[in-house]
Amino acid sequence: MAYSNLSDLRAARDAALKDSDFWVLPDSPINPEFREVSDVVIKLYRQQLRDITVGVTDTKSESEGTSLTFVEDVELPTLMFPH
Repeated sequence: MAYSNLSDLRAARDAALKDSDFWVLPDSPINPEFREVSDVVIKLYRQQLRDITVGVTDTKSESEGTSLTFVEDVELPTLMFPH
């Protein structure tokens, strides 16, 4: 999904963090066999979400020729569990 500004990106990020809160609870329904791996995957995913706005601008001209990323080019990470 393309975000038109940083506020939209932050709102989507905040919603994704809220949706993933469930998975960090000790009684979440993760297969115990994969609990350790899942904990690492979830922590990495949530850190990626928290870092998603670092180096992002909502001004296209600021992103040209710099290391900044234009907000419309940003996509949220996907949480993938092992099978």
